[in-house]
Amino acid sequence: MISIDVDFSKDLKALERELTDAERKLVKPSVTSTLNRLALRARTQSRRNIAAHYRIPQKVVGPRLQIARAKGNRLTAFIYARVSPVPLIRLSARQTKTGVSARSGIRVQGGFIATMPNGHQGVFQRKGGRRGSLRSTQAGKNAGKAYKPELPIQEQYLQLPQGTEITRRAVESIATTENFRRELLSQLRFRINRRLGYLIVK
Repeated sequence: MISIDVDFSKDLKALERELTDAERKLVKPSVTSTLNRLALRARTQSRRNIAAHYRIPQKVVGPRLQIARAKGNRLTAFIYARVSPVPLIRLSARQTKTGVSARSGIRVQGGFIATMPNGHQGVFQRKGGRRGSLRSTQAGKNAGKAYKPELPIQEQYLQLPQGTEITRRAVESIATTENFRRELLSQLRFRINRRLGYLIVK
């Protein structure tokens, strides 16, 4: 979890001295909106950066970045970077003669694409690489026949170890005091103009 939390106390005190009582009431919702807009920009930048770093589609990264918006008295927004592994089947995986290939230059030697009985499809690879030694069937119509037992299979994923750090850098580059001031003034100006328009119409 990475917070969008800019120290703006000095800016607010200076700003509030220049506002009327009616305008001061618009400061808090403007701050909340500012933090949430910065969080959205940081999430967008994080999604682009992670996708570029791992050479995977942005749509795969998007659901792994969630936002907890600032609201009420909580003047902090959060970005949750859930860097869980990405199933290779979601990375344009295709079967080849030697295994499976996928985005990000991934090659799974001996891998195969399969659909499980429950309907789940994925890219799998057998553990160990070779099947076991010959065994004999003990009962049934095939009793005494030799066979090699199948090795257990394991689904293959792309790990995203740098995901959290990439998100942190994106937050630090966007949630700056300068960006906060600029966005806050824009939000406050919008609300004051809307309020003035409402009073004129009324």
